[in-house]
Amino acid sequence: MPKIAFVGLGAMGSAMARRLLAAGHPVIGYNRPRAQADALASQGMTVADSARAAAEGADFVLSMVTDSEALQDVALRPDGILAGLKKGAVWAEMSTVSPVVTRMLGERVAQQGAIMLDAPVSGSTVTIAQGQLSFIVGGDETALERVRPYLLAIGPTITHVGALGLAVTMKIAINLGIAIQMLAFSESVLLAEKSGISREKAVEA
Repeated sequence: MPKIAFVGLGAMGSAMARRLLAAGHPVIGYNRPRAQADALASQGMTVADSARAAAEGADFVLSMVTDSEALQDVALRPDGILAGLKKGAVWAEMSTVSPVVTRMLGERVAQQGAIMLDAPVSGSTVTIAQGQLSFIVGGDETALERVRPYLLAIGPTITHVGALGLAVTMKIAINLGIAIQMLAFSESVLLAEKSGISREKAVEA
């Protein structure tokens, strides 16, 4: 069976890895701190001592980290993902990070004969548990088809938007839209309150 490495096992990453394990896929995972990875060992995940060790020999690498700085660290340090990434592997990077960082790493990955996809997600740990997570994907479509079965084990919706870096750009655009909608809603409720309508009734209406 294909070997899947998962790097970054925080709240979102752990929930994703659980779905892969529940679907019967072998997963080797790495997280710093290690305790969050060890918590998945009882569910069948193999725990790696470094991102490099997780990625070595993996056909597919999935990653979910906090931000661009964390991604560069886990990718580029001597015991990072790039040090272990094999030729022909597909790396689906699911964090919400800078498109510039994504493209830079994509070039480094290509130099090693592997392929990187940006695949940020829409949803939460609850969405993952319900099997309803959505992926936005940028990069090579053939590579997407290779990794598609494992993404589908996590969530049912995959939207390919174009070249590498465009998926995280789309995710940033979505986040901007959400922020504007939240602000508009807040202003609407405030207008109602100032007119003498209770906040509870305004929200209900």
